[in-house]
Amino acid sequence: MTPANQRWRTPAPDHDSSVESPSGLRWTARCGWPGGADTIIDVAATLEELEARVAALEAERVDYRAVLAAVNALGANQSQLAQNVGAFEQRLGGVEERLGTVESELHTHSGYLRSLDEGQAEMKDLLIRALDTRE
Repeated sequence: MTPANQRWRTPAPDHDSSVESPSGLRWTARCGWPGGADTIIDVAATLEELEARVAALEAERVDYRAVLAAVNALGANQSQLAQNVGAFEQRLGGVEERLGTVESELHTHSGYLRSLDEGQAEMKDLLIRALDTRE
């Protein structure tokens, strides 16, 4: 049996050594074979590695939550922007309608102004003829 496999064998009661991890877990390793004293250190090192991995995963989870919160904030912002754009589109529709009314009135008034110009030109011609015939 290799030392890696021996580490997980059921320990004999007179050769047990226990170590407690910072998280409160208790680990027991057999110390009766060559390198057995290193086994407890290996278990403790393995616990430290696992705790470091857990801490890293928790940090990633915090990062994920931060990213998720940012995405949710952006979604709320996008929703508000969509509402604003909808309101502006409605207002723009009203402005376009009023502009159409102004354009049609302008065409009506420009026709009226052309008519006045034509009448003025006709009156001018009549006055010129009247003065010419007097002479």
